[in-house]
Amino acid sequence: MIDAVHMRAELASVLLNSALVRSPVMARLLRYLVETSISGDGKTLKSYSVAVDGLGRSPDFDPQTDAYARVQVARLRKLLDAFYAKVEPKPTYRLLIDSGSYEVRLAACHVARAARPFVRSSRFTLTGNHVAKWQLVAGIVASLIIAAGLVLFWRAESNAATAQWQINDFPFVDVTVSDETGGQSQTGLARRLRESILMKLDKYEGIRVAYASTSASNYSINVTLERAGDVVRENIMVIDRRSNRLIFSDSGQSQVTDGDIDLPGTEFTAKSLFHIVHPTGIIHSAERKRNHPLETPYGCLLRFTAQIKNGLSLGDSDLAQCARNWHAAAPNHPFATGLYGWTLIDASLSQVTASGRQRSVQNAIDVLESGKALNPNSPFLQLAAMRAYAVAGNRMAMHAAAARALTLNPDNLDIQGVAGVTLTLWNDPEGEALLNRAIREHFNPPPWYFVGAFVSAMMREDNEGAGRAIAELTALQHSLAIRPILSAALEAHTGHLDQARASWNQAVAMQPILAIKPEAFFKRMPMAPEVRARLREWLAPVLK
Repeated sequence: MIDAVHMRAELASVLLNSALVRSPVMARLLRYLVETSISGDGKTLKSYSVAVDGLGRSPDFDPQTDAYARVQVARLRKLLDAFYAKVEPKPTYRLLIDSGSYEVRLAACHVARAARPFVRSSRFTLTGNHVAKWQLVAGIVASLIIAAGLVLFWRAESNAATAQWQINDFPFVDVTVSDETGGQSQTGLARRLRESILMKLDKYEGIRVAYASTSASNYSINVTLERAGDVVRENIMVIDRRSNRLIFSDSGQSQVTDGDIDLPGTEFTAKSLFHIVHPTGIIHSAERKRNHPLETPYGCLLRFTAQIKNGLSLGDSDLAQCARNWHAAAPNHPFATGLYGWTLIDASLSQVTASGRQRSVQNAIDVLESGKALNPNSPFLQLAAMRAYAVAGNRMAMHAAAARALTLNPDNLDIQGVAGVTLTLWNDPEGEALLNRAIREHFNPPPWYFVGAFVSAMMREDNEGAGRAIAELTALQHSLAIRPILSAALEAHTGHLDQARASWNQAVAMQPILAIKPEAFFKRMPMAPEVRARLREWLAPVLK
């Protein structure tokens, strides 16, 4: 039986090697081979899976004509041998990839010891001084041995702690598409639809996508096609493989033929996949019931996505701690970096002084820009950077990050919603269009989306629209006094002063600074100056 703990600890140690730090391709390959070996599938690994899943090659990779996987594994094998030839002190076990195999196993490190030459010593008599000196030497040696043991123990503990953050424990999802027309299991249309689904899934950062069918998958997305002329009906089912239970099904129609150039099922497929894999969707909701530990990558991600639904990440010390630990152990991971930057912005909002707040925001921006340079195709990093620039008041950088996130995953309604709210608070006309679409098409829009809807209505002097937004905001649970402030603004603007004062008193109870320096609170809100001015104008009757 494979010792997963020791193997992951040794993996963490090896990944600190400068050769692997400089080569993310080799690091990714080693992680993939180790995790696949731990799962029990190492012996059956094929060149195709290694190339596509481990090295990121496209699904049309042909292992018969392309030796890329074998060449890269041979290179990795040499890197491991070189590492263990030089590393000191020698570990008890090492990671080994046998020639002709893709499986990684733990093997004992055999350190050759040269035979010590026999030297005949001259006879001498121990004196008291000799005994004292030898006792002193023995004490020093014993102390060194104990210190070395403590260092090795600390290193093993540290490696194990680091290793738990470097595993990829996100849900593993595979896809099958069958065309039931004429009893055929595969057609050109089915293949193109599967490719389309895989490409769309690959843009969601909370899952792992299996490009080839594997027994290690946690969930299967199964699609069957029924055709009548140029009308194609797609039937989508999601199976939880661990319980062999159907957890989602839906159907939709498309006008598609085999001769179409475009990939099929665009709108229906995109909406269904969002429902399945978005942060509070089908798969992640099923995983929450499994109580993943917070001190793991996926457990930390689930904590964040649960909190962000109501905007409750602010002040969550456990979330901030797991984000720090994850980023410290895996600083190149896009989600670890994005989440760490997000919590740094949360921390900046509670800074007492303006200078302290500016330093915190700049620290977050530095972290996020470094992450974006390493992971330019991460939508979440772009969203986190957009939020940071909004707090910093940099409109141009905020808008650029939002545009990049939308380009990277245009089907993700959460990206549209987050970008829409942020841009709306900065009085950007594009924000309202994005937000309206996200609210209209999202099967369960988070209540804080309606903060943006209120602001857009307020800037148009649309009292009815602002009222509808307030009604939706009743479900918002937030540590900041957002909902009662907006309620007080609308009630004061429409002449309901008693109700406005009651809402304002509720806001003051939540944020006492509002009773002393309301302007100091408003300055911290990531809003355009003209939006802040309009909000103060609506609140004027209760601020007198």
